[in-house]
Amino acid sequence: MNIFIVEDSPVIRRVMVRRLGDIPEIRVVGEAEGEVDALCGIDQLRPDTVLLDISLARAGSGLQVLKQLRQDGYPGRIIMVSTQEGCSDACIQAGADGFYDKASGLETLFDDLACVAADRFTVAGMGEDFATNVGLNHRRLVVVGLAIVAMVTASVVVTAGVVPFLGLIVPNVVALFIGDNVRRGLPWVALLGVALVLACDVVGRLVLHPYEIPLGTVMGVLGSALFLVLLLRGRSA
Repeated sequence: MNIFIVEDSPVIRRVMVRRLGDIPEIRVVGEAEGEVDALCGIDQLRPDTVLLDISLARAGSGLQVLKQLRQDGYPGRIIMVSTQEGCSDACIQAGADGFYDKASGLETLFDDLACVAADRFTVAGMGEDFATNVGLNHRRLVVVGLAIVAMVTASVVVTAGVVPFLGLIVPNVVALFIGDNVRRGLPWVALLGVALVLACDVVGRLVLHPYEIPLGTVMGVLGSALFLVLLLRGRSA
């Protein structure tokens, strides 16, 4: 996903560029601090998403840039960022796709952009030929995906220990109902994963109360049963 940043503060621009650079498959292709520079840069680079501040350099207005872009038929996402209160409704009415508070909502913005970028992993799952035909680097996507899985798995093992079958069961159950759509399925995988771990922990505390059965043991027994059910279901289908 190519992103163009329109922000009058150099400090905030650097923060945005650094944070967005940490998100796989997101690339900052341009920056601007005023109306004219923003319109020219967006017209030349045609980014997928524009992060647009309301207050721009040289007394410029992000709202005017927003209205001009929509008037010119710009098809990409335009996300407004500002510390001004009471501007969100006006921005949405003018054609913005979202509004975030720079003081407290930038991390939420970065998380949402990461979820949007997850669509590329969905396309990569359709095969190398399909991903290449739509302009994606399949090999790079696979490497990035493996790196993300490795880091997440390592952090989970270090903090919570080995939790068997969790990564096999929950994503497959979610895929049965939602399909192979990473952006839609990711929140459900997180929610159901937490619920399953909590349920196994409660069972482990109650079965032999006041003693406890380790979470990994309960998850291993329950997970193996659920995994066999999924396996047999797949064969019968």
